Amino acid sequence: MLEHQAALRMDSSRPMVQKNPSGHLTFDGSYLRAKELARDSAVGHGVGHHGEILQGAFRDGEGQIHRGLVTLPFPLFNSVAWTVPKEEHSVEIDPPEKTKAQRAVALLLKQFGTPSPGLLVRVRSNIPIGYGLGSSTADVIAALTSAATALGIRLSSAELLRLAVRAEQASDGTMFNSRAVLAAHREGFLIEDFARPLPPIGLISINCCPDSPLLTLDFPPARYEAAEIDHFDDLRRTLRRAIVEADQALLAKVGTESALINQRYLPQPSLLDILDIAHANGALGIQVAHSGRMVGLILPANLDRFDRPVSAIMGGVQELGIVPMFISRLQ
Repeated sequence: MLEHQAALRMDSSRPMVQKNPSGHLTFDGSYLRAKELARDSAVGHGVGHHGEILQGAFRDGEGQIHRGLVTLPFPLFNSVAWTVPKEEHSVEIDPPEKTKAQRAVALLLKQFGTPSPGLLVRVRSNIPIGYGLGSSTADVIAALTSAATALGIRLSSAELLRLAVRAEQASDGTMFNSRAVLAAHREGFLIEDFARPLPPIGLISINCCPDSPLLTLDFPPARYEAAEIDHFDDLRRTLRRAIVEADQALLAKVGTESALINQRYLPQPSLLDILDIAHANGALGIQVAHSGRMVGLILPANLDRFDRPVSAIMGGVQELGIVPMFISRLQ
């Protein structure tokens, strides 16, 4: 029922009724199709993120180095997908520009050799594109989980990661819903499973460059120096401790140092000014979207909008000409 209602809201920008050539009011056919699709389809969900707590290059158990990241989930942003079978032997995606989601479902069909004649997958999202909020991965995971449900296939989080990387070339780790992971985001496996969620934090979210979105695959991967790779190993150990001890301050320390390393490769306007505001007003640190435009100021969880650290930071950020958004608890 909720998915049905969501589908109706999803098309709320289009009129439910319209005039036919004779001037009589009739129901819009697309509204009726959306209503039928929502009632009969399998539903899948994908969550967005607010960049990363840590991103860099990390050694595995055999000393091999892999690019990896630890995503900061951001459940205010989501993608939802609805899937129904269709007669034609193809994967049809709506809207058609969701090509990564379409590619992912085609890979799913190929991998499992299902006899299904074809699928229609409808994807809707509230995630802005180009700012490091995980729009592509959320679309892909929503489409995959929806299609898998329609076909009676059970996908593990590890399988979702592998399929997402094949479809996107680089994916986030948001499919591991209840625990933090260090994901090899360009290879499709886990470097480390921390087996627990990130500690809860408060967050002030800002978009440093709203007029300059950045697509991940248009941004060349950083070429880290040997000393930076050694430091990433140190940060990984600190993050492991922060997760085990649910230590928000240690988590923020990792986020801040990772953000400052990334500043060498993708400079964010006003980042040092933002960091000064954070330090001056009791924030624990910062984190960034390492291939996007988002910066988060990390606070203790469960502060109120009118608590002094929050109001002071919000005011300072606004003086930089940036519009902030406050989230009391993010987990």
